[in-house]
Amino acid sequence: IIHHDPHCFPQLEAIGLPNAFLETIKEGVIESSEAVNCIALTLDALCINQEVLERVRTSTGPCGALSCFIPMFTTRAYLRPLQADMPAAIGNGLDELMRHAPALRPAGIQMATQILQNLCVMGGCSNPPGQAPITDTASGSKAVSDPSPVSMDTTPVEGTAPAPTEDSSAPSSQQPTEEYLPTCISNTARLLEMLASHPDTARLFVEKKGIELLLQLYSLPNLPLSCGGTREMQALSVSFRAFLPNHAATCARLVRRFLHQHLQKVNQCGQDLSKADGSNVTESERGQVRDAYVRAISSAEGLVNLCTTLVRLTPNMLSELTSQGMEVLEALGEAQHMAQWQFALSEHATSKKSPKGAASKSTATPPAASGPTEAAPAASAAGEAAETGREDTL
Repeated sequence: IIHHDPHCFPQLEAIGLPNAFLETIKEGVIESSEAVNCIALTLDALCINQEVLERVRTSTGPCGALSCFIPMFTTRAYLRPLQADMPAAIGNGLDELMRHAPALRPAGIQMATQILQNLCVMGGCSNPPGQAPITDTASGSKAVSDPSPVSMDTTPVEGTAPAPTEDSSAPSSQQPTEEYLPTCISNTARLLEMLASHPDTARLFVEKKGIELLLQLYSLPNLPLSCGGTREMQALSVSFRAFLPNHAATCARLVRRFLHQHLQKVNQCGQDLSKADGSNVTESERGQVRDAYVRAISSAEGLVNLCTTLVRLTPNMLSELTSQGMEVLEALGEAQHMAQWQFALSEHATSKKSPKGAASKSTATPPAASGPTEAAPAASAAGEAAETGREDTL
């Protein structure tokens, strides 16, 4: 109505419609695709009035009315409404809103970094880069604790099963964070890809340590094992493209530093695993060390894939990787050798347990120690990914 006839706004203001809308989204947005898609468009229409624009900017904490988007990208209840291209559509709407109302750009960046910080907390990072997550507002508290309310959008998506109803006796309703966290990360990455298309928005995002927050998502402790090469994590690589036109050097420098630090962690975990295999530790303790190594290798796979993408898009990435004595490539080669060694140990352990391996035991020269069987597939995949990433980078 406002877009077609802006002169009708005084009548809408007189009946309290703008305030009623802001109060409604402050309490929480209905979990349906139609509802989440219309928020940015409606705010864009309301902000043609300067008084309402100020209310939108200051209504709820530093994010203003945009705080309602935080639980959309950090809770399980909104997974179905954000299917398909909905995150990109929301990002387009927010980008249009901030182009028409530049005063909302700081609030929009605060909202985006808040989503990333809450995802880091959900993933087990106790001290994410930037400011501490907001937990005193309704939206912020909901984003961190994730009560997982019942979705009101019960229309089944074509090709999928109907959404189950909430039942206190059904354990499946309490979905672990580890299972839906990658989807939340993917949705946020697609949101940022469209949101950061404006140069001023991208600049503010970089200044607020947004790149560091994106990189932190690769190494969250609560991510599923072997998550680094999945399509959900690959969506993060796509979001980096929005920052390359004006911030390629900054992105390349931060990625190189984070990759080098993580590769050092990978190599340390590999050494810890070798020590655990050669000592009298319990199977439970050995399993914890093994899981930590596999998780670190998986995170490194995602970071190497990101570097491969950036090398193809900007020359700054290759310059960073070959700087400072090529320490990153040396650490990557060490990680690859360690992964291949652990794979060989687990292969040997498997052959010793199988009848065929026992028959050929006399003709084979076993390694000095045996490694965990369960780590073989992930270590092999991560080693191959590291080798591929290193060849592409060189």
